[in-house]
Amino acid sequence: MLEPDGPALQLDIDYFLAAPRDFSASEALEWVGNAHDRVEELFEASLTDELRVLFEPTS
Repeated sequence: MLEPDGPALQLDIDYFLAAPRDFSASEALEWVGNAHDRVEELFEASLTDELRVLFEPTS
């Protein structure tokens, strides 16, 4: 169980274009959706099995 006064960490994942370019509105929405999926994959890949156990709901 996590302790309220225990150590805390913050994972900050930035996802951006390597080179700026123009987007149409539909391309921008598609890019944001893809970016969200990729950030979610990166977050999941950063978790160890031990952390997954700690994050499981207790009830």
